[in-house]
Amino acid sequence: VRINGYTPGQGIHPHCDGPVYYPKVAILSLGSPCVFSFYPKTGNENTMQWDRVNDVPSGHRDGDTPQLSILIEPRSLLLFDKDLFWHHRHGIAAALEDELTPDVVNLDSTGYSAGTKLARRRRVSLTMRHLLARCSWPACACVS
Repeated sequence: VRINGYTPGQGIHPHCDGPVYYPKVAILSLGSPCVFSFYPKTGNENTMQWDRVNDVPSGHRDGDTPQLSILIEPRSLLLFDKDLFWHHRHGIAAALEDELTPDVVNLDSTGYSAGTKLARRRRVSLTMRHLLARCSWPACACVS
């Protein structure tokens, strides 16, 4: 289990997880709600230097448009694997608030409406994964 704390305004740049997270990721989100987004892979992950401590590529691109966004409410468990694990990056925008747009795929089940702004508060995420032995996989497992 990896525990990360985020203050208002903090996010995590779009990235793909390393092979030690395979075959799936489970994230328990506590505290503030936030919009969690999936982005297309960039195609250059194989040339990025690999951050072995954090199991992510050390480079990133800003300004990407999400392909899929979901509102993670407090006490939510997010699971993803397969295509979202291998072929997409994921991240949370660095922002003081999240404005919910019609593109948030679970908006109808949240009780909020498009245009609602949710102020960020402190958020803690617990990322659970089955650790594989480290090996000489390519620089980024999310590139086919």
